[in-house]
Amino acid sequence: MILKEEAMNDKIKRFPLVILAGTEKPGSKKFKKDKLLEYANIDYKALIEINGKPMILYLIKSFLDSGRISEILIVGLPEERLEIPEEFKKIPINFIENDGTHAEKIIEASKYLVNQKLETEYALFIGGDVPTITPEAINDFIDKCRLDEADFFFSIIREETMNQKFPNNKRTYAHMKEGRFCGGDLQLVRYTLANERKEIIEKILNNRKSVIKQAFFISPLAFFKFMLHKVSIPEAEKIISKVINARIKGVVSDYAVLGFDVDKPNQLDLVRSLVNQGKIKLSL
Repeated sequence: MILKEEAMNDKIKRFPLVILAGTEKPGSKKFKKDKLLEYANIDYKALIEINGKPMILYLIKSFLDSGRISEILIVGLPEERLEIPEEFKKIPINFIENDGTHAEKIIEASKYLVNQKLETEYALFIGGDVPTITPEAINDFIDKCRLDEADFFFSIIREETMNQKFPNNKRTYAHMKEGRFCGGDLQLVRYTLANERKEIIEKILNNRKSVIKQAFFISPLAFFKFMLHKVSIPEAEKIISKVINARIKGVVSDYAVLGFDVDKPNQLDLVRSLVNQGKIKLSL
């Protein structure tokens, strides 16, 4: 099934949403102290409060208001730690407890979705620490994805777009031929692929240098163009698609909220300040 066909006959209007809201526990193989958790004095980022509410609730509300999701699966956060308002329960909201790696959480979520025997092979994936996301940004991303074909659609945002909405955001940017971009937090993924081939997920979650190193053996010319900041987004898509053996598509968004996850103390301070100044409106 390809997404373009879905768009043409409009068979699929809504997608399951997977919220990755867990944290690495002491003793796990990849555990390291999280400065934001220490700063906020809490054990899960998704539960950090902004204006008196856990930031994951703002995220859920925006997705509900978008009208584009069929169910919600929260992975990593214990169900008893989050009180879901009754008005949120218009669609199923389920929890999977998992203290494993990021890849293991995605794979377990994918297995769950496969067992649901859904109409679509695609699901939306996002972290639980994106409180400023809006229904408009969600719908714009989905509508752009439906115009193309891929296994993994990744949101990307221009540096100037981010800086205009979130000054001093401290994001990391890749210098492409079209400009400087950061990765967004919202993805549309053919989840059946993760269930079939675990190594694909592990490669996607490798650091950037690993992808570049593998890209050298695929196309030395493209590798050197990348190092000289002369690789275009379509060229990068082809390189990464060959590295992981799956179709990758970068979706440029004009909504900075897709690229602002609260991952560091300064980012928490920034979003709280912008909310208090009335420069950002949350969904609740």
